[in-house]
Formats: sequence, C-alpha cells, structure tokens
Amino acid sequence: MSCAPVCYPKSTQILMEKIVIKQIRFTVLAVPALFLSTLFVAPVSRAQSTEPTQTTGVDKLYVLDCGLGHGNDMGHVFENEVDVGVPHDDPVHCYLIHHATKGWFLFDTGISDFVASMSNGWQAGDASEGVHWTRPKGTVLSQLVAIGVKPSDIHMMALSHSHPDHMGNIEEFPDAILYVQKDEYEFAFSPGHVLSQPAGQPWVSWRKEHPVKLLIGDTDVFGDGSVMLIATPGHTPGHQSCMVHLPQTGWVILTGDAFHKGANFEWDRVPHLDGMDTISRLETLTSMQRIYYLADHFHAQVWINHDPTDSAKHQYAPFSYQ
Repeated sequence: MSCAPVCYPKSTQILMEKIVIKQIRFTVLAVPALFLSTLFVAPVSRAQSTEPTQTTGVDKLYVLDCGLGHGNDMGHVFENEVDVGVPHDDPVHCYLIHHATKGWFLFDTGISDFVASMSNGWQAGDASEGVHWTRPKGTVLSQLVAIGVKPSDIHMMALSHSHPDHMGNIEEFPDAILYVQKDEYEFAFSPGHVLSQPAGQPWVSWRKEHPVKLLIGDTDVFGDGSVMLIATPGHTPGHQSCMVHLPQTGWVILTGDAFHKGANFEWDRVPHLDGMDTISRLETLTSMQRIYYLADHFHAQVWINHDPTDSAKHQYAPFSYQ
C-alpha cells in the first residue's frame, strides 16, 4: 500500500474505522453522553476555540534523531506476552518546534548524548528484557548546530515522561523551563526512586533543581492553541503527549510512549513493562481512547515514537514540517 510520509499507522481510514468501532462500543455499554464529553472533549475545549490560522502560532517543526534502542524480547512491549522472544528496534525522536513570535520549544530530549561517546553503547537492564541504546546518527546538540540553533536559544521544553530515552538531555538546556506534569515530577523524585542514566556519565541527566513549570492536566503552552500538552497518564503517572498545529501539515499528535508500536495503536495492546498495576493499565487504555478521539476530532496525524515503520516515514532535520 502506498502511503504519504506522515500517514500513521497504515492510513487515516484505519483510524476513522477505530473511532467508529469505539463509538459503537460506548453506545452498547450505554455510557452517558455527558460522561463522554467530560472524559474526552472538555480538556481540549480551549484549543477548539483558539485554533490558529496560517499566519499565527507554530510555523515549523523539526524531527530530531534522538537515539536507537534494541531489545531481545518484544513480549516486554505488549501485554499478554505477545511476541515473546522476538527482537525489536526502538527509534527515539525529539521534536523542535518554532513559534512565529515566541521562539523555540523542545518536546522530549532523547537518550543521553553521552551514549554517543560510549564505544559499545549503553545496556540498560539485563540482556533478555532490557534495551541496548546507541546514538548512531549523532547527538541532539550536533543536530541543533546543523540547523543554526544553540541550546541557549531554547527557553521552553516539555517532557513526555521521565524514562531515560526521553529525559536524557534535559541538562543540556540548563536554563530552559521544563513543562512537566506535577504527578510525573513527584514520581521522578520520589524517595527511593532512581532516575536511570548511562554508567560513567559525569553529570546528572535531570537535576531536581532544574527550573520547572509543574502542570495539572492539559496546558496551552503559548496561549494560542498551537501547542497543547495533553495529559495521557498510564505509562507513567504523569505521562503527557503533545498536540501541534502547523499551517500546512495541520494537527500532529506526538504521543511519547502512550503507544510504543503501531500494534499498540491498532489493537489496544497495553505496554506492560514487566507487569503493570491495574490502575496504570486502566489509565493507559483511557489515554489511548483519548488520543483516538482527539485524532478524529482534529483530523490529526498520530506519530508513534518507537515504531520503526513510522520512523522511516519521517523526514528529519534539517527538513522542517510547516
């Protein structure tokens, strides 16, 4: 099947069919319409009323290659032990967003640039269920230099969640205000919890003292509806995704790890991550449903961070989506 570079996953038609099926499910279950509107619509009402025109808001988005992971057990990625023992590759992306009047905003920071200096990469966890991380296409900083952006030019950034392949380079931007859900911040720095980073790295990937803006729920970053941080908990307690509106591309949803692979998206498979408690699983399913609805309502493309097929469809910096 022929598919445009940003057709995720399979086609928009599949997404539309999923929405119809899910609406039928909810109808059969007789879920009150008011409850549905509270669960899915209310959090994005601000964006509906302030949708930007082509002359305002975000004018470009760069996709940065932020690392590559390899694991030996796909069963780690899906619930019900699907594909146990099947190897998997996990591309990692960061997204540099430019607002026409308010400057640069970075969503996620990738696996630590320090990994690029490690001749054998970084094995996080054991070889059977862990992930081996490398930086085959250079560092975040080198990709920024290639498009003429300095770390000091970036004054705002956001974190989908606190796993090492997403928060690894926060301290490369020491003065940038980090937009993070309050629940995620408290989880990351809870007593006894250790944030993972490469062995031998001489700095801390995320300092508790880093300037942050703690969020409770959805946030309109620039106040004009062009970049919306959307609460999608489950994978971690304060996981969030990012909706971006571009004048030519339209709406894009950057899903973080709400989905790991295309199959998570297509078949509602919850990444179990060595076992997931019941509440986290329910939150994950609810967040998946929310993204399906938002994608349908805003006619948005859904970009899945760790899926190699989706990754191959991206155009990377110095190309910019507009």
